[in-house]
Amino acid sequence: VATSSSVKFVPDGAYGQVQGQTVFTHGAELGFTRNEIHSLQEATQEFIDDLGQSNPSLRATGRTQNTKLSGRNGLVATLKNVSDVTGRGETVTVFTTLLRDGNLFYCIAVAPQDEYQAYQRSFQRVAQSIRLSD
Repeated sequence: VATSSSVKFVPDGAYGQVQGQTVFTHGAELGFTRNEIHSLQEATQEFIDDLGQSNPSLRATGRTQNTKLSGRNGLVATLKNVSDVTGRGETVTVFTTLLRDGNLFYCIAVAPQDEYQAYQRSFQRVAQSIRLSD
């Protein structure tokens, strides 16, 4: 599933439409969003706040952590949510870094809370395999 600024990698049956919005219960979304000259920390928090607008149950489980994404300074945040599709708890991990043009690159990994450990290693591999060439 792709838009002009993102692509989703999800298994068959793990995505669909809810109230006109594409949603997924398992998988990863990679993309970028405009950043109005904020620091990585501020841009990441703004992005997470924007995610919360369409996911009112979305909550941070702790502080963001420093990480590397494609050799760049990045952040990772772990969030909890209640899926609009299944009504079950889910874990959402958000990886971010700034692109050279200042925009925010993100990778969102989602899985049901009770299944997340089975996916966590794969999500880490996806994040570690990202190569940005801008």
